[in-house]
Amino acid sequence: THLHPKNIIDLAISTPEMLQSLNPVIAFIGLLSTAIMFLHSKIEFPVVKAIPAAVWVIIIAEIYSHILGFEEGGSLNLMGLICSFDKTFLIDLPNEITQAIVTPDFSAWNTGVFWNVVVAVVLVSSIEGILSVKAIDRLDPLKRKSNVNKELSAAGIGTSISGLLGGLPIIPGIVSSSVAINHNGKGQLTDVFQAVLILLLIVLLGSQLQLIPLAALSGILIHTGYKLLNPSEIGNIYRIGWDQMLIFISTLITTLTTDLLIGIAVG
Repeated sequence: THLHPKNIIDLAISTPEMLQSLNPVIAFIGLLSTAIMFLHSKIEFPVVKAIPAAVWVIIIAEIYSHILGFEEGGSLNLMGLICSFDKTFLIDLPNEITQAIVTPDFSAWNTGVFWNVVVAVVLVSSIEGILSVKAIDRLDPLKRKSNVNKELSAAGIGTSISGLLGGLPIIPGIVSSSVAINHNGKGQLTDVFQAVLILLLIVLLGSQLQLIPLAALSGILIHTGYKLLNPSEIGNIYRIGWDQMLIFISTLITTLTTDLLIGIAVG
């Protein structure tokens, strides 16, 4: 069953149906990855702590994928339940990096659809960029303040270049930044190192990256989302005033039930 909930309410309503159609083979790696992310900090073995939790998740997920033969496809009989799996559950990367480069088509520049997309990308990426910057400033142990103008300028230039190569809009990465903070990354070279490392991994180890189950990445994202949701901050907002709490709740509920842009507008 392929379900595509559009918001958190749809997700909650469709949860029983999703659980009924759960694939235990895929669910196991998702649950295991999530458990590794949460339990890693509690393990005192030096060898284990020396390697970040996310790297352990990738290593174990790769082994899991190899053993079961995700790329070739197959199935397991678990107490009478046939669980099928194939490469659709894995990361999908182009065989050649040149295949990912697509030249833009400007033939639709004089249509309303074109400009609707342009405005939406500008507004959403700008707002999300600002929110990401503010969130990271709160997480920063050194309590530094980011230059929002510089961030937006870099994102705008990066998005323009990315678009000309057929890429997606560039925004400050809340996930990668929070992971960097959790592993003592303190400077802008963290981003440079990450970009270079990703490029090298794609070019040199692309075939291995394609064996990573998407469920493993979901475990990493669940942990990152949990770290970003600090219950004490909700208490701090309430202590500032009920009006701030009202804005917070309105923005949260609207964002979860519609999208980020509408949520921010309502707030």
